[in-house]
Amino acid sequence: MPFLSKKKLSIFCCLALVFTLYEVWLHTIHTVIPNQVYRAAQLSPALLGHYIKTHHIKAVINLRGARPSATWYQQEVAVTEQMGAHHYDLNLASKRLPSTENMRALVYILLHAPKPLLVHCLGGADRSGLASAIALILDKNTTLAQSETQISVLHLVLSPISIGKLVFPYYQSWLSTNHLPHNRANFLQWVCAKQPFNAQSTDINNNAPSSYNPCSPITLTTGDI
Repeated sequence: MPFLSKKKLSIFCCLALVFTLYEVWLHTIHTVIPNQVYRAAQLSPALLGHYIKTHHIKAVINLRGARPSATWYQQEVAVTEQMGAHHYDLNLASKRLPSTENMRALVYILLHAPKPLLVHCLGGADRSGLASAIALILDKNTTLAQSETQISVLHLVLSPISIGKLVFPYYQSWLSTNHLPHNRANFLQWVCAKQPFNAQSTDINNNAPSSYNPCSPITLTTGDI
């Protein structure tokens, strides 16, 4: 019996530690690109205001979509406006491919929203992970392996059908089909292809849009996209 009691106590302590670490995760913002891009779960109004102030956040990107009737959304918009930051809404599902339009809108926001910016979803893992991985490619021209750490277990992305894990295989397939290396320019070419989520696509947009608006005619405005 003492052995069993010690074993149960050890399990309880491990679970308590995991829960504590998860709570810390949920209430902390995480650096993607120092002084440029941060990721988080849904923050309380007080924490959101705190991080906007301490990290000089100029834009908050909400990947849960506009929810005007929801208290959390009303509070988030109010705090963001009070702190003088921009607020953007994009409705992504955590475990489903985004539409081509929403994929392009996400890229456009990450390119042109004022920085430093904070991107968040509900748990800070799946949707925020996709946005963070893309931000690294756009800003640092990172390798795919480096970018994909943002959609890995290191950031609590556990599901095999997490949005980031659904998106990137299409990009990798497009690169392979077109015999192209991964880099920032080719990533933008893929995003702007007619059918980026067609695994067999050989389409390359040789009439590349300008860097100011890589996926014309997407228009970026403060508010819902």
